[in-house]
Amino acid sequence: MRLSTAAIPVLLSVTLAVPTYVSAQSHNAQQNRHDDRDRDDDRDDRDRDDDDDDGRDDRHGQVKELVITSATVDQSILFMTGFNLKRARVSLAGQWLTGVVVNSSGTQLQANAPELPAGSYLLTAQNGNGEKDFDRFVVTVGAVGEKGDKGDQGDKGDTGEPGGAGPQGETGPQGEKGDKGDTGETGAQGEKGDKGDPGDRGPQGPQGQQGPQGIQGPQGIQGIAGNLALANLTCPAGEFLRGFNAQGGLVCESPDGNALRSVVMLCGVSQHNAANFIPPASGLTFATGCDPTPTTQALLITRSGLASIAPRAAAYQAYVNSGGIIITEWSTGHASYNAVFGTAFPRPSTFVGSCLDNVDPLIQLSPGDPFWVANGPFTPTANVGCGYDLTGLAGITPLGAHVPNTVSLAYINRGQGRLWLVESDWQDNEAFFSADSLQLMRYMVGHRR
Repeated sequence: MRLSTAAIPVLLSVTLAVPTYVSAQSHNAQQNRHDDRDRDDDRDDRDRDDDDDDGRDDRHGQVKELVITSATVDQSILFMTGFNLKRARVSLAGQWLTGVVVNSSGTQLQANAPELPAGSYLLTAQNGNGEKDFDRFVVTVGAVGEKGDKGDQGDKGDTGEPGGAGPQGETGPQGEKGDKGDTGETGAQGEKGDKGDPGDRGPQGPQGQQGPQGIQGPQGIQGIAGNLALANLTCPAGEFLRGFNAQGGLVCESPDGNALRSVVMLCGVSQHNAANFIPPASGLTFATGCDPTPTTQALLITRSGLASIAPRAAAYQAYVNSGGIIITEWSTGHASYNAVFGTAFPRPSTFVGSCLDNVDPLIQLSPGDPFWVANGPFTPTANVGCGYDLTGLAGITPLGAHVPNTVSLAYINRGQGRLWLVESDWQDNEAFFSADSLQLMRYMVGHRR
């Protein structure tokens, strides 16, 4: 019940005298009842230690508020609770009470009460002259009347000020993965970046394989014949001195580099009589074997002599360098080239042509070469031989082909000698072998240039 500061009649209401008890609310207690209910116990404990003799809060230096929280009259004793009740003067029904006793914390007070008829009376307590030094309370003495009717609902209070922002809530659980968005449009072409700095120089690469022997240059001008008359040694008329043999004799050669030696050698088996390839009236003789000597004019290698080539690579290189001639047959061209030049070119997996023995090709290549000048005019043959394409061999001079876009007849020089690459099955001795093919074989036996 909120009370004004105006004078209040001493007797508010009177009922029949009954055993006395009190229920009441103070002015200040009503105003703070919600907060005080939660803090009464804590304040009782704190105020015991915080109050000093002059009634001030030691922690804040502020004057405490005098508050009456409850009061009852039991017979002739007033019991009162509250805060800051030390040095309080108490009046009931306008009468100052005597026998006032307050506990050390200033929260409990008792005093002698006058004898009063049943009713409601004003109780006051003060310990100074300020507003906070004073409180009043309505005490009911005697029986309580019946509960009155419920009062009308009061007006809605003013809206309070917004509360402060609450603390940050905990992070919620991970949401489910959303659907994949549509592909965005292609962005515009960026500007060309600046040119980068030059990179560091790379390490030195490994040395490449030695290339094949280059083609021999043209024959030089014949020198002036030396005077060997003192030794009684001279070359035949029209020939020049090439060197000396193991016995100290002269090795003479004609100006075109085609001086004949003495032996034509066959390495492997031939059904065709290979002695027929010796030029008539040349004085050359025929022998078999795979190890040429300085007297060997030409070495013919057939397919059955293929296995002898690789083990004799060094000997064949020396033989050709010193002016020897090697003539191949079906399937031996690549192996002979690799032996003479120290390479490893693979042979194609299949051969081309009709396998009718002839060396004479269907297609003429390099028609201005001295080979064709000496053996013209060219007449293509329909009965071509067969062999493996020589196109991939480095440095060769192609002369003919059994079929278009291939090479079946070619040559390459090394040192003073020549390798004639003949990919034809001339050793088969079939009736198709032509006079033109015989002429070409005889020319190759007698010519290293």
